[in-house]
Amino acid sequence: MQKLVLLGHNTSRRRTNTRRSGAARTGLALALAVMLVLALVAGALAASVAPVHLTGASNQGKTCSDVLPGSTELKVEPVGGGTYTRSDGTLAITIVKPSTTPGSTNSFDWTANAYVAGVVVKDGVDGANWYDYRSLGGSKGDTYLTTPNDGAKGISHISFCYFPPEYEPLTASKTAAGSFSRDITWELTKSVTPSEHSGYAGETAGSST
Repeated sequence: MQKLVLLGHNTSRRRTNTRRSGAARTGLALALAVMLVLALVAGALAASVAPVHLTGASNQGKTCSDVLPGSTELKVEPVGGGTYTRSDGTLAITIVKPSTTPGSTNSFDWTANAYVAGVVVKDGVDGANWYDYRSLGGSKGDTYLTTPNDGAKGISHISFCYFPPEYEPLTASKTAAGSFSRDITWELTKSVTPSEHSGYAGETAGSST
């Protein structure tokens, strides 16, 4: 009888361990599912490149010549929805503000008629977000760009940094060799009427035409 009691006790313990193991696996699966959902949401709210935070309230270190030496800048200030074109016509930017992606109202989407190397989004306190598209070969548009800390503060201005296309100077050359010649043939015929005159010395012999 004692032996039978011990066997029953061991069986109960194995069943309890099995239930605990199943509960642990279920909890782990739920945790992984929550992490996946959060990652998808975070990805939906992100631009195509991760921004670099440029600290400091001043504009120093936050212009296109600072972050991308040699580039040209199209600065938008104040920032609103619409199309902004550089005076030389080399870049036109269309801004949708706020972004069509749900999130902070201090956000925007943009499209361009030429490739942009990077975008600086500045607020007046926390600094700026620097979106660098050089790893993508430049970009003609993106969604949900914000000021630092996911758009915690309003947008002071936006700087679009790009490199205008370089054109070779025009040169003209002539390959055709032309020539011209003309031969003119002519002859001169003289005649008088009458063709002969006669007379004596000291007299007028006459005239001819």
